[in-house]
Amino acid sequence: MALFNFFGGTKNRKFDYIPRYYNPEKEKLESVLGKYKQKDKNDLGNVKMNIQAGLRMRSPSGKTFNIRSSIIIFTILIVLILITFYLISAYLPLLLGFEG
Repeated sequence: MALFNFFGGTKNRKFDYIPRYYNPEKEKLESVLGKYKQKDKNDLGNVKMNIQAGLRMRSPSGKTFNIRSSIIIFTILIVLILITFYLISAYLPLLLGFEG
């Protein structure tokens, strides 16, 4: 490869990354202030902002969602264990040939 390199070596590529600061609290404050500053409720931007805010408020969050899902999983697990225990106690002696 080095024998056929007539135009010199390859140059290093540059990575142009510009870090940006994101502050969710400031964005939330600006959206609330923007809602009250704009008088026209039929404005397209205001309608989009209201829809986004409504979707954020309705989404399940953090601990409440985790606790509720854990309770549901635990309940389903208990029910499955009880069904399995009943089936084993009722039908295993019949399958093995013991009559009790």
